Formats: sequence, structure tokens, C-alpha cells
Amino acid sequence: MCASQVRSVLTAIAELDWARIHAAGVRYLVVDKDNCITKPHDTRLEPSLSDAWADAKRVFGADNILIVSNSAGTRRDPLGVGAENVSSSLGVPVLLHAAPKPATGCARAIIEYAATQAPYMQADNAPSRVLVIGDRLLTDTALAHRIGALLARHYARTAAVDSHRGVTYCFSVLTTHRWAPERGLGALFGHWERVASDTLVRRGIAPGGSWRSQAYEALPFVASPKLAPAPAPAPAVRAPQTLEML
Repeated sequence: MCASQVRSVLTAIAELDWARIHAAGVRYLVVDKDNCITKPHDTRLEPSLSDAWADAKRVFGADNILIVSNSAGTRRDPLGVGAENVSSSLGVPVLLHAAPKPATGCARAIIEYAATQAPYMQADNAPSRVLVIGDRLLTDTALAHRIGALLARHYARTAAVDSHRGVTYCFSVLTTHRWAPERGLGALFGHWERVASDTLVRRGIAPGGSWRSQAYEALPFVASPKLAPAPAPAPAVRAPQTLEML
């Protein structure tokens, strides 16, 4: 059973075709913030992504897109003010989470919150796919693996398990463009991750599922069309304290 796999490495979310991704079975988006759709520690969407972001909300609905950051909404944002500001700016919920990415606790919080917003996440006979988008292998891609493993464990206990064999529950898209320079350890880790990712991709190895797997099918993506401005903001959210579904 395939839990998670990186399907695409691309410059930015403007290259994604949200309608085709939705048609492929993805129903929920988990999106990183810093240097993925905003500059680090900034609440404002990068202007060049405005059309793509509006398109994502139109296709999936704002309630089915969740910002999960290791800055806004974490213990470094104890009152949740940063999360509220990001949510107001981007028009989608921001997860408040004690466990940072890519901790299993963070993955559990994401699944439980998603299940409250998207009941189809709990359907035993038709598991929906999750797409994690971020710029870091060791946080965002690893988080996708954790989410995929938890969903696979859940569906493995259902009566319809045979119909789920070989299903990839969580995809991961790695973005490579940096909207602002990183500093300190963040810059060092980011450089190492980019070198490792570029090397693997050049060798035809998918950095997901299994590092040794040679077979991987890219998610369909093309430049997004230009659309109307984004809808009204949604409030920040706090994950429930228990995870009954897993």
C-alpha cells in the first residue's frame, strides 16, 4: 500500500492545474507558507501567485485548504495572532498546532481537522487524496509521508481494504523558488535539501514513497489561468484534541 509520494518538483504553485489535480482525486490541500506562497514571516501572498491562489480556492473551496506553517500557528505564536493575520490575508484557515512539522502529532492534527471540514475524508469505501505543497523536503515532504502513513493505517482497518491496495493517499509537491533569502541554519538546511532533491530528480529517482523507486508519475500541472480576486477571509482554526478516526 503506497502511503505517500512526491509527484512533482516545480518552481511555484502558479504551475499547477488545480482542476486536473481535483479530477485526479485530490480533495484537500495542505500548504506551507514561508517561501512557498509568501516571503518568510510575511502574511501577504506573493503577488505573482494571486491568480493561482484564487483558482485553488475556487476549485477546492477555502475550507478545504489548510495553511500549516512552522512559524504562524505554532508555540512561537502562542496567542495565535500571527495565524489570525495570515488567515485574514490568505483567506483560508491556518492550523494552530503544538507539534511542529513533520511530527506525527502535526500530521494527526491535520487529518482530524480535515475530517471535520471534509466528511469524505472518513469514507471507508472511497478514500480521498491529500496534496501537501511546500518548499522543504525535511518538513513538508516528510509531513506528507506521515499523513499518508496515518491514512493508510486507518483505511487498512476498513472492510473495503482490498479496494484500497496500491492507493497513494497523500501526494507531495516540492516548490523550488525562494521569494526571499533565508539566513542562518535555515539557509544551510535549505541549500542541502535543494542539492539532494536536484540530484535525485536528475537521476530519475522520486524523493518520496521509496528513495530507491525508479517509477513515478508526475501530477498534471500547467500554468493556471487568470481569475477574479480571492473570496472573503476565513478564520484561523485550532485542531481538536483527540483523533478518533485513527
